[in-house]
Amino acid sequence: MKDALLKLLIQVISEQTGLNIREQDRDKFIETVSARIRFLKLSSSEEYYHFFKKDNKSKIEWQEITKCLTTGETYFFRDRGQFSLLKFSILPELIELRKGRRALRIWSAGCSTGEEAYSIAILLNELIPSIKDWDILILGTDINEDALKKARRGYYRDWSFRMVSEDIKKQWFRKAKEGWRLNKDIIEMVKFESVDLINDKFKCSYHFLHNFIPILA
Repeated sequence: MKDALLKLLIQVISEQTGLNIREQDRDKFIETVSARIRFLKLSSSEEYYHFFKKDNKSKIEWQEITKCLTTGETYFFRDRGQFSLLKFSILPELIELRKGRRALRIWSAGCSTGEEAYSIAILLNELIPSIKDWDILILGTDINEDALKKARRGYYRDWSFRMVSEDIKKQWFRKAKEGWRLNKDIIEMVKFESVDLINDKFKCSYHFLHNFIPILA
């Protein structure tokens, strides 16, 4: 793929989807675009570019290319540094700040298949002894509809637990035919919505996002 055309494709896809395609992501980007060109039976990268610009069927392709590019690796308690900061600093401060109203809203942007949003829910259960007396909502948003469907189901395979102790696994999950399923109490703490942070202007069912504490997962 010619460098000039590659830059054009990155620009148009970034502008439309809001994805940040970095230098180190280029090989994956080229591989993904090439696969989509073959799937659509197009003859070249140039034709793919013009397909985006002119074809009225391109809306479906925007969804497909976004899904392909945002399929990333995620698992419970993925970033040890981030979750250590959440557990020992950020969340305790928020709990102390909101203990009068006993209400807490947390927004997990870019939540993918939900592991990180659910990890926050588990932390809150560990930090708040009387959590049933609190009004807590964690909102997970992502542009990838397939990832959100998986997140809502709450079923995960062993690969999602490679940073999780057996104690946590036994306490918050139960064995199921499809792997492991989160306890109902944890699932009910988290709601998932499809939001394009660039084009939707934060439109979703929760109109008062200014009440949410944003945590980029």
